[in-house]
Amino acid sequence: MDIPDELLAPAVAAARRALDELDASEVPAKLRRVAVSSARRLPAPLLRSLLQELDGSEWLRSRTLEHLEAGDDPPSRASQLFLERPAGWEGQMAGLCEEILARQERRSEERYRAEITRLQEELAETTEALRRAREEMRTRVAEVEEAARRATEDRLRRSRRRVDELAGEVSRLRAELARSEEERARLEEELMASDRQMVGLRERLRRRHRRGDDEPAGYGWSRTDPFELARDLDRLVASLEVGVVGRGVHAESPKVSALPGGVRPDEAAAIEWVRRWAGPLVLLVDGHNVAFEMADGSPDEGIRRKLEAYLRRLWRTAEGPLRVVLFYDSSHAPDVVTTPGVEIRYVPDADDALVEAVEGAAVPTVVVSSDREVRERTEAAGAITLWATALTEWIGA
Repeated sequence: MDIPDELLAPAVAAARRALDELDASEVPAKLRRVAVSSARRLPAPLLRSLLQELDGSEWLRSRTLEHLEAGDDPPSRASQLFLERPAGWEGQMAGLCEEILARQERRSEERYRAEITRLQEELAETTEALRRAREEMRTRVAEVEEAARRATEDRLRRSRRRVDELAGEVSRLRAELARSEEERARLEEELMASDRQMVGLRERLRRRHRRGDDEPAGYGWSRTDPFELARDLDRLVASLEVGVVGRGVHAESPKVSALPGGVRPDEAAAIEWVRRWAGPLVLLVDGHNVAFEMADGSPDEGIRRKLEAYLRRLWRTAEGPLRVVLFYDSSHAPDVVTTPGVEIRYVPDADDALVEAVEGAAVPTVVVSSDREVRERTEAAGAITLWATALTEWIGA
């Protein structure tokens, strides 16, 4: 039975306490790494090993039950059923799984509804601001035209030059009003596109729930200033024109095959060079490798979010069209999550995916990883390689 890890969290905690009390000789061979792990949350491979051993060992389940804390919430009930396994426990467990999945789906739908409402409110605020600006422009035009009329009537012969200047001001203001109208229309189209993207992401999330996959973290545009949002959207379009990593690109770019003299691949100056590169550039990041460097051990969700946030900052401040792709190893089917400025790819083997992405790129490509084999393979494919320490020093982790 496929039981979500969330429901078995109390059983996992109890099992770890039980393993702590065992002598080293009593710990099953498959669980020795689990027993010595000090991580607050077990990495996915160790968690799977522990759950498989619990599933197959009645002795270990019995020892774990002695350390299970009683509770009436779904995870506590599910853990009790999983360890005791009374008659008909599978049916009760299936009910709890359906309950927790339904609760997750409701929370996800509420988050996406709130995000859609926020985008609609931003669109309404932008439309109202543009309407006020248009009215102000019209008022200013009317005032200038009235001043020109009075000047013509009162001092026609002495004020011809002044009238010409005012007429030029009127033309400029009308052109500015026309540009404002065009900008409003463009912003409306882009915000509508963002809304459609949000609907698509929600549908993907529902399909993932039906398959039983884990829910990916959601992302959205955080900018509230419409002009800042417009600049980010322009930058996103420019980075997308760099091409789809792994499928080739269609952009001319200055040739570069190595870092400039004096720039070391393990220092923050190398990332500054990436940020200041004026032409199209693809930055490929070995996600788990860099996250381990930042955390000095097993990274948690907060470390990964920090890494993604600083990569978005690098994308926003880049002087040229920069495409940023972050690769993570995943035991699930390959998936791609697109956030503002950063494309996150979950792949079965990040090392092979990085090499394939370099081979498919037609613009300068930079790979960030402290894995020597990854650097050697991607360099052979034509990439410029940087150490993870270059990125962590730039971040200040």
